[in-house]
Amino acid sequence: MALDSATQGFLYALATALPVFLLCTILFCILRPRIPDVYYHRRLLNTWRSYNNYSGRRVGLTYPIPNDSFFGWIKPVLQTPEREVIRKIGLDAAMFLRYIRTCLAIVSILAFFSVLILMPVFGTAGNKSLPNDDPNFIEGLRVVSLANVESRSSRLWVVTVSEFIIAAVVIFFMRRDYKVYADARREYLNSETPVNYALAVLDIPEEHRNEHAVRQRFELVVPGQVAEVVIINNCTFALKHKAKLETAITKRELAEYLKSVKGVSPQIRPGFCGCIMCHKPKEDALEYWENEEREQKVALVELDAAATSTPSAILILSNKRAASVLAQANMATSATSWNVAEVGEPKNINWKAFSVPSYQTEIRSLAVAAFVAVFTLFWTIPAAAISALFSLQTLKEVDGFKWTGKIEETSESLAALIEGLLPVIVMSVLISLIPTLFRFVVGFERIVSRSVIERKTRDYFFFFTVYGSFFVIVLGQSFFRDVQGILDRPVQVIDALASEVPGTGIFFATFIVMQAFFSVPLLFSGIIRSILRAVFLKISKTERQKRKARSSGALFQYFRYSGQCLLIMFLSLMFSSFSPLVTLCGVAFFGLAYVMFKYMLLYACHQPAEGGGDLYPGAYWGTMIGLVLKQIVVIAVLGLKKSPAAAIVCVIPTIATILLSIIIAGRYERISKYGSLHDMFESSSKLEEIPEAYRKIYKNPISPFDEEEYVNLNGVEEAMDVYPEADYGSVSDSLESEHQDENIGYVPDRAAKREEV
Repeated sequence: MALDSATQGFLYALATALPVFLLCTILFCILRPRIPDVYYHRRLLNTWRSYNNYSGRRVGLTYPIPNDSFFGWIKPVLQTPEREVIRKIGLDAAMFLRYIRTCLAIVSILAFFSVLILMPVFGTAGNKSLPNDDPNFIEGLRVVSLANVESRSSRLWVVTVSEFIIAAVVIFFMRRDYKVYADARREYLNSETPVNYALAVLDIPEEHRNEHAVRQRFELVVPGQVAEVVIINNCTFALKHKAKLETAITKRELAEYLKSVKGVSPQIRPGFCGCIMCHKPKEDALEYWENEEREQKVALVELDAAATSTPSAILILSNKRAASVLAQANMATSATSWNVAEVGEPKNINWKAFSVPSYQTEIRSLAVAAFVAVFTLFWTIPAAAISALFSLQTLKEVDGFKWTGKIEETSESLAALIEGLLPVIVMSVLISLIPTLFRFVVGFERIVSRSVIERKTRDYFFFFTVYGSFFVIVLGQSFFRDVQGILDRPVQVIDALASEVPGTGIFFATFIVMQAFFSVPLLFSGIIRSILRAVFLKISKTERQKRKARSSGALFQYFRYSGQCLLIMFLSLMFSSFSPLVTLCGVAFFGLAYVMFKYMLLYACHQPAEGGGDLYPGAYWGTMIGLVLKQIVVIAVLGLKKSPAAAIVCVIPTIATILLSIIIAGRYERISKYGSLHDMFESSSKLEEIPEAYRKIYKNPISPFDEEEYVNLNGVEEAMDVYPEADYGSVSDSLESEHQDENIGYVPDRAAKREEV
């Protein structure tokens, strides 16, 4: 079997990525017991007394813990059940891992069907036997794709049958997971956590912007159940002063450290840059930063006293049932006032959003959507260029690029590298930058919960990758071949899409291979985190600086990795009937991603706030939309292959998928968003049931000033406040003691003060 450039590029990718995967895995196994700050970061956070959450609880630790042997981490990762993940890590992590596990199950079933049925049917078709100059001639790995099947062939009916199987498998698993998610959300919304007692109230009319008026308004709906009303002050300037205060504290602690080592306080020249401010005399650093710290604290107190209120408030109810009722109620006769929104956990609030005027809400949302749309549109230029690199044969036919034909004449290996591997690397690097950009842009909207910001970022990223990457890359070759024809007849795009999809499977298989064996293992290995930690620790002197260095890179970016998994799932579904190789690569990606991401979530990474798994509905809709798009492309491909009967039959699973997707979402979407009042009746027998600690947990970010937040960490020695590792596994799960906490594991006698909840 001859090897075309795309096949050679795929083999180059394997030859490059597999050694990287093995090297990353070996380095991970070697470094894991040696750098616990990176590979057991959650355990490190558990020992920091000042890192307790709103109820005084520590960062949760899962059981069992891995041992220090080379592969001692694999068994605990695989054995940790989902219920343990929910209790100790959170519902966000559990649903993220469940979605990956479901994707693995779906693509594994489809891959089994592909290897058993589709590959033999495609591989024995006749296009591979055509003359080399025939436009339908196929070689390389595309021999086992739909591109090898002739038009009007009876083999096309196998694709039709596969569409029914694929739709049934995807719908079965996604319906099952949505039900599991809805049940888990009901439990989460009925649990003891501040977010279940609080709501954000937006667009309050000016005459009602005081605690008494807001309380009176909501008491009409839920009499006697409004526990607290927090009118949100404009904190834009206060947050800037708070950042300056944190800088001053860090510098002051550093000056204290240097004085304790050298015996003399260091000297500084105040200002933006010491070189520029050389005309100023030097000052005592410790004295300067102590004064700066006092000034910033005074400034914060003054800003709090003179703060103006925003048209927003946080409403804290004494009853979860009341909060759920108000979340679903319309409090005004129009959408311009008294809007209620989810507020998120205390550490998950975007305080700047409260200061955004109500009239800017729609403007900002439309501006962000317009930015994403325009950015995606302009992205077609580099994406089309990537597609052009994918085919030098096409590029050399375009005026101005005829010189590229000399590359093939000079070196076939170089041409294969450029066509097969270079475009994938370029696309992978560029796409990896997009989530951070979208996250920054979405932050300008008036969204008060950071979880909602991440959810919207993931959705925009999925839209971008599907349109700006998949469709543009697939259509790129046709666009370069017949620019004028497509501009004259835009409907020709559908024909071009249908004709190009079967032949581009190898490109996307290469892309998935690079994600599976390069991108994810490199992240999992912790090499970059270990290097950053070593560098930062080298220059860190104080305890505060060292803590920051040890925590560098520890946040798990759900919006990024969820979007990545959605993209790979979309590609696996899209090519499941066209190029089985893509589905096989999808099995490798989801298999490795599940194990590696699970380890990171269980031991190495941490999110300070929980979103309650609210990323899952977007994953559901992304998967179902991807399935429908794939079915539409199949119908178009069968039409171009001159098999109208098979195309018409494929309309059946397409309609069924659309209807069932809506039915499933209609059954579980609302209850997973608001929970069930029925569940709350038994747990809400008392009118005043809110834990006392939750009454004051939501407050303006600066007022009242929290001295404990800025405690001096110099000289603080954090005791090992969990059971020693040797004893941790010997403590029985059924042991009843003051050390045991059902929600987070084992808590020490000397834990920070906790409220009973």
